[in-house]
Amino acid sequence: TTNSKGAGSSDGWLLRVDLDGKLVWDESFGGAKGDVFEGLASNGESLAAVGSLTTSAGDTDMWLVGVDPATGGKAFSATFGGDDHEFGHAIAATETGFVLAGTTRSKGAGSYDMWVVRTNGNGEKQWDRTFGGAGSDWAGAVVEVSGGWAVAGTMADPSGTRPVLLQLNGDGALTWLSNLDGGNKAAPVAMMVAGDRFLLTGAEGSALWMAAASMEGNLLWQRAAPVAGVGVGYAVAAKDGAVAVAGYTKLTGKKADFRVLRIDAFGNATCATAGPCAGVAPNACSDGALCTSDECDAAHAGCWHDAQPDGASCRDGSPCLAASRCGSGVCGPEGPALWSKQIASEQPASVSGMVRLDDGFALAGRTVAAGASKGDAWLARLDLAGDVTWQKTYGGPGDEQLAAVASYGSDLVAVGRSDSSGTTRMWLLRANPDGQQVWAHEYGGDPSGAGHALVVSA
Repeated sequence: TTNSKGAGSSDGWLLRVDLDGKLVWDESFGGAKGDVFEGLASNGESLAAVGSLTTSAGDTDMWLVGVDPATGGKAFSATFGGDDHEFGHAIAATETGFVLAGTTRSKGAGSYDMWVVRTNGNGEKQWDRTFGGAGSDWAGAVVEVSGGWAVAGTMADPSGTRPVLLQLNGDGALTWLSNLDGGNKAAPVAMMVAGDRFLLTGAEGSALWMAAASMEGNLLWQRAAPVAGVGVGYAVAAKDGAVAVAGYTKLTGKKADFRVLRIDAFGNATCATAGPCAGVAPNACSDGALCTSDECDAAHAGCWHDAQPDGASCRDGSPCLAASRCGSGVCGPEGPALWSKQIASEQPASVSGMVRLDDGFALAGRTVAAGASKGDAWLARLDLAGDVTWQKTYGGPGDEQLAAVASYGSDLVAVGRSDSSGTTRMWLLRANPDGQQVWAHEYGGDPSGAGHALVVSA
């Protein structure tokens, strides 16, 4: 978003830079009031952003803007909504268009309803669907899957708010809707597809929450990692069977620590506490879903968790010990290590982005040094064992924060905001594999601007 250019009090803002951070183009979009982009996606031909546009009547519409990646020229701008408030939160690109996820108050059954909109490559609506009940419902993540799209969010009823996952086919028809409650009242923040399952993370009360569901929508497991304070998961990444969840734990009125977990196919972060699932491989049940025990039962959609006595051995006959290295639910010497790590910070800290690297993980966020009133941008690189290879802070005399991180070759590129020049501006940083700053640039003018998402292109 930017407040320094465009027509309104705030406008959606897209810009492109080259590998040295030099501005190639920048364009603002919006009307006379406050507008914002929340998600960004590219299908190769178009770069598109989703967000919310404030109308002249004072309500908001879901908003989609597409631009030519080479020039920044506007390819299309479309709004979707009625006579009340709508918001766009997430976007997925397809070969022929885009799928948007958000909320609507103009249609549906409740105060707010989950809302999914599909468009063609020109931003023209192909179909839209609402889901929800009498309460306030929300959709915050969307990913493409075989034959359609999956959407994660929350639904509310008199008993509380629960996490849900649904899948739509190519025509927008509901394939299934799964209640991921399982006794917890969690709110998903991030979602991805990893092989044969969905991975989600977010918050459940004061705990960092993670869950997995089969491609048929069956809840495979969920974990709420309790902390002394408040815990939130903000990012999930997976590659070659290694899954990591990143977030932070906050002690009220005190410090906050960065937290990263590497988990197996059953959500276990250590063989010592994995229990019976430590010795069970993710077998193919009759329905093709992931097994969480050595039992398959059609009455439980093919897969269920059967509590076994402590001390159960691994599938290869070896005992599951704390020093074992686990992979895909099996304890064995060749599997990747599992771990749960907290990276201590003496002052408030937060993680807002993570990317999986060939040899580990990179995190982005913000931390405040002891005695300081303003924060610094923060990057950290972890190896596959969860040990910190390096962590560094970046910025000037003002306040800096990173919102998203991506890899380009062996370097890291992160976007956020900085006010070291006297006003808050979009800020882009590039660091080499050792964390040394290659360059950092501000973009925009007065009074303010900030970056929320980035896409790295070849």
